Amino acid sequence: MAQSAWQQVAGQVRPDGTVSKDTALQAFSIAFGALPGVSVPGGEVGRVSSGTGAVRWLVSHWGEITPAQRTEAARLVPELAGLQVKSSGGSAAYVVAAAAPGPSAADLKRLAADAASAIETKTGVKLSLGLGIAVRKTEDSHSDAETVAVSASGGFSGKPARCKISMNPQRPAQGEFLAMVVSHEVWHCFEAQIVGLDRFYSAPSWLIEGQAQWVGYTLHPDAEEDGWWAGYVEHPEYRLFQRTYSAIGFYSQLTHTGKDAWHALIPMLQAKDNVAAFQASGAGGDDFLDKWGSSYFRTKALGDAWVMSGPGLADGPGAKDTLLVVGRGGSTAFSVPEYTNAIHKLASEADVLVFGLTGHARLGDVPSKRDYLVNDGNAFCTKAGGCTCPAGSRYGGPPLTEVESTTFFALTGGPGGTKGTATGKSLDEFCSSKPPVKVRTLQVKGCPPTGWMSQLTGIPYQFDGNGISTGFKVPAGQTWCVYVPVAEIPGSVRLYFWNLPNGKDMDPRPEAKPTVVPGLDKAVLDLNPNSGFGAATIHGQVGRVALGVEVMVKGKPRPDLTRSLLERILAAYLK
Repeated sequence: MAQSAWQQVAGQVRPDGTVSKDTALQAFSIAFGALPGVSVPGGEVGRVSSGTGAVRWLVSHWGEITPAQRTEAARLVPELAGLQVKSSGGSAAYVVAAAAPGPSAADLKRLAADAASAIETKTGVKLSLGLGIAVRKTEDSHSDAETVAVSASGGFSGKPARCKISMNPQRPAQGEFLAMVVSHEVWHCFEAQIVGLDRFYSAPSWLIEGQAQWVGYTLHPDAEEDGWWAGYVEHPEYRLFQRTYSAIGFYSQLTHTGKDAWHALIPMLQAKDNVAAFQASGAGGDDFLDKWGSSYFRTKALGDAWVMSGPGLADGPGAKDTLLVVGRGGSTAFSVPEYTNAIHKLASEADVLVFGLTGHARLGDVPSKRDYLVNDGNAFCTKAGGCTCPAGSRYGGPPLTEVESTTFFALTGGPGGTKGTATGKSLDEFCSSKPPVKVRTLQVKGCPPTGWMSQLTGIPYQFDGNGISTGFKVPAGQTWCVYVPVAEIPGSVRLYFWNLPNGKDMDPRPEAKPTVVPGLDKAVLDLNPNSGFGAATIHGQVGRVALGVEVMVKGKPRPDLTRSLLERILAAYLK
């Protein structure tokens, strides 16, 4: 979809969320009218449902623009004349200016009051600023509305006292769209009150404008979409901190993954920088990062992790993917920078794909309607007819998960980004890569006779330097036990479970008795080191389970102790 002039200028935001003087001048000229000496992109202007961002950007560069530009900007938005006034504290009463043609003063006052009340209910914060809303006189403005917050003396720094919302009579919004626009602008008044004028006029737009966009549409989801969802859906590669109004998609994804976005808004605004704001949102955990990238495919058949939802978002296709080809005997690198996403079609010309990975990745097999989290060391069979190692092969691990030769592959660049390789191997090469290790049955009181070790006879543990791992499938209707000898280990032993479908993370907890682990995407179970044996029960799942074990001392991995634990396990279980 071709971008409007307004979207093109918004796309000039720097990676850290700041804007240049030229970007600020262009944005203001598009939203409110031409400023002397400023050229703007050609083509359709596009809908400017809120010009507050353009006002904020120009305020942040006010001392750098020419006197002629300041004079014209103050003529177009009269409140900007207050930039010549020093700030002070104070308060003011609720005011509604005399109405020009457009929505009536009474309608605007009611909509603003309703928005403030709804936001207070959601956040627990009451708006104490004097709030004014009016239809303004205008000439060539394309902005539906804008908000200017000022001090008691009309200045643009220090403590805010008044917040004025101006509506454009030449672009009369109506119905739900009008209510959405007013709610968007009212949230700007809350933002100014929460962070103060200096921060309000300098904070990155993924926070100030993205939050207001999400608030407006969340309170009025039936409002006409103003074009910014496309900027999110079609561009997973955009760094989050560069976004403006299109950051509505990020806040919607928080909600989609079970986060309380309403109560994340204020801590994000109060955070010291972009990274701290991201962490304050709750997006730094696996439950969000494992699903952020895959949501750009918008493929319901693969499950909730592959769906994008949000207020005002219409059904439609996902972002355009790029092709990654992995040849037999070859290795294909992939990566995505921090705070961005990438989606690919992954085409395998090999029998087996083996992944090396740091970060967050997800694989979707559309024909089977199955999806998989991809972890470091995971292997998938992409050979038609399946992958069965010949008798006598060195590989003694569990059967490989079979997927089509072409799959969906999504990457989430969280705080550390994601990078890795997909290596293509022939079946013969893969089958000769791992020596067989056998385990034997071990019974623990309180677990069923058909315990985990009896089910896993012939399936190896693998030691990767930091932990030991194995994989298995629990048939539906059965319950297996996981046993780990943890006596005399001078630290905690952690069990990790992956690829258990349809669940949520479990908080670590010390246990000395069998513990039910429901269906989880990933779970961590801390076992008491003095309990002798730790046990966790897993009820029947449809899907393969991967298990890892790691010894931690004071929160830090201890590979030497993990290796010692591995040796004791092997000594106990090997025939």
